[in-house]
Amino acid sequence: SVRVIPTGLGFIRLSIVLLFPVSSMDAVLELFYLMIVFARQVVKEDGRACELNQQGLKSIRHQQGVLLPQEYDVLAFDNWVRECLGESV
Repeated sequence: SVRVIPTGLGFIRLSIVLLFPVSSMDAVLELFYLMIVFARQVVKEDGRACELNQQGLKSIRHQQGVLLPQEYDVLAFDNWVRECLGESV
């Protein structure tokens, strides 16, 4: 599992947990290593993309865009949280 936990404005703590059955560790040790290498590469690339995206959002040239259909549920959840906190949507 991958958990991204906000720790402050513009900062996060990243936690990655990979679970494997103990009984299979000897048989898949090489596969386990390859998965770790792949996971590290993905996190490195995604992290850099997120950093660049956040820098762009701070630009004075940034304008709000259009949501993709896949993002409507996220927007609904954000609005629900804001309403629960007593903030206007």
